[in-house]
Amino acid sequence: MGRARSATDAAVPGWGGQQPAGAQPWGAPANTWQQPGGAPQQNGKSKLPWILGGAGLVVVLAIVGILATTIFGGKVLDTESTQAGIAKVLTESYGAGQVGDVQCPSDQKVEAGHSFTCAVTVDDQFREVTVTITDDNGTYEVGRPN
Repeated sequence: MGRARSATDAAVPGWGGQQPAGAQPWGAPANTWQQPGGAPQQNGKSKLPWILGGAGLVVVLAIVGILATTIFGGKVLDTESTQAGIAKVLTESYGAGQVGDVQCPSDQKVEAGHSFTCAVTVDDQFREVTVTITDDNGTYEVGRPN
């Protein structure tokens, strides 16, 4: 009679016996060796330089955009100060009696030769004045009310 065989006598892969060298356990895909404690790295390359490079590029583009707006956008007149200055010129230089409600378009560029029109009430009558920028420092002249 034969004796009973134990599981270690004749190892059959996947049935509790010892695995032959290099064999994979049942259900495990072949060639999926992982680094301890994490997912496999792709060719040992990190994504960190790409992330830092992208963030750096965003910062540089933001700075360039701000500088371009500042440099090429140019200066604009302060609308409230300009309106107050026009009222003063009309009363002191042109001898207008009552000057009120001066309305000028906003965001007028400070550029020598640039002109624009403002609406003004002089002695309770609606008038218009032409404002011309005379230099790049924001100096302007006010024409006679029409």
